[in-house]
Amino acid sequence: VTAPGIYAVEVTFLSNCTIQDSVLIIDENSFSVSLPADTMICEGDSLTFMPSSPFNGVDFVWQDGSRQPNFTARQSGTYFVNAGLDGCLASDTLQLSVADLPDFSLGGDQTACEGETFTLDAPNLGGDIRWNDGDSLSRKDFTADVFATVEVTDAFGCTGRDSAMLTFDPLPLLDLGPDTTVCSDRPYVLSANLAGGQIFWPDGSGEAEFQVFNRGTYIATLEADGCVVRDTVSVNLKDCKDFQAYLPTAFSPDGDGVNDGYAP
Repeated sequence: VTAPGIYAVEVTFLSNCTIQDSVLIIDENSFSVSLPADTMICEGDSLTFMPSSPFNGVDFVWQDGSRQPNFTARQSGTYFVNAGLDGCLASDTLQLSVADLPDFSLGGDQTACEGETFTLDAPNLGGDIRWNDGDSLSRKDFTADVFATVEVTDAFGCTGRDSAMLTFDPLPLLDLGPDTTVCSDRPYVLSANLAGGQIFWPDGSGEAEFQVFNRGTYIATLEADGCVVRDTVSVNLKDCKDFQAYLPTAFSPDGDGVNDGYAP
C-alpha cells in the first residue's frame, strides 16, 4: 500500500465460505477536525457546537476530558477538542465570548394623580425597542393604569427587559357650586364639603368656609394624598330691595270677586 484509502479483502474457501476484512489507511497530514468560528452569545444563553471531520469513527476529547460528540458552553472562554483516529491526532479551538444583557431601569412601580402623565424612557442601544403594546418608541407616555413592560435589544442582538406598575389615584372632590349673584349688603359664604385633605382659599386660609365680600372669581385648592385639585366660582353682587309679603290663611273661591284666589 502506497496511498491512503480503504483497503478490503475477501477470502473464499474451498467450502464456498467467504469472509471479508478492511482497513483504513490515513495520511496523517490530511487528518483534521474543525469547530465553528469564534463567536459570541448573550448572557443566559448557551451554545452547543459539534466538531466535524472528513473521517468516520473519530474519537473526540474535549478540554474538560469529556468524550461526548458535542459540547454545550455557557461561559466565556477557550474551548478545544482533540480528535483521534487510528493513532492520528488533530485538534481545533473555539473562542467564545458572553455579552452582558442591556442594563436599564424604568424607575420601578410609580403612582401619580389622575390627569397627570407618566413618561418612561427606554435606552436606544442600536437594536430594537418593543413595548408590550407593540410600540417601538424610546420615550413613551402613559395616562392610565398599566403594567408597562419593554424589551431593549442592543447592537449585538442581546435583549434586556424591565417593567413597572403605573397607578393613577383618583382626584379628591371639590365643588364650590355654580357661578352666582348675591346681595351686596349681606355676607355670602363659599363652602366645600371635604371628605379629607387640606383646602386653601385665595387669602391662604384653610377653613372649610370662606366669606365673600366683593365680586370676583374665587379659586380654591384642595390637596389630598399628594393630589391637587382646584375649583373656581364667579360671584357677582347686586343691590337687593327688601320687602315683606304674607299669605292669607284662607280664601273663598265662590266667584264673588273677593278672595277668590290664593296668592302672596
